[in-house]
Amino acid sequence: MFAHTQRQCYVDDSQLDRSFLEVINPTIFESDGSYNHTVCAFYELFYKFTTDKVISTLGKELHSLYKEQLVLRFSAIADAMKEQMRQLHDNTITELKKACLELAKEIDAEASFFLGENPQSRTKGAAQRATETLVSPQTRSSTRSHP
Repeated sequence: MFAHTQRQCYVDDSQLDRSFLEVINPTIFESDGSYNHTVCAFYELFYKFTTDKVISTLGKELHSLYKEQLVLRFSAIADAMKEQMRQLHDNTITELKKACLELAKEIDAEASFFLGENPQSRTKGAAQRATETLVSPQTRSSTRSHP
């Protein structure tokens, strides 16, 4: 739907693993398309409803504020959608960070097994520490505002 730069996402796809692109892109693009269709539905349904000859004729004659009433109803639906999208955003970011941290712990456990247990070792917990830095609230992607 949108280019990465339009989304303010500055990742060069050529630097990503092909498996990531083949597995993740179809799902992300389908989700993006669904959201886009939902946004368009507000405009399209409002336009179709308010320009329909029967509805506009009867609305003007019998219910002078029918357009304003529809705006108020659509507004309530949009507000609910915005809150649901905010919750979806927050839950998704939390789950993505959790997946990264869980894998980092597994990497540390394997490193500990193969490199031996040395409490003084700089590698002990290194993957988890690095991941915690990447997913911290100060990281741009985790603090980016959302609609």
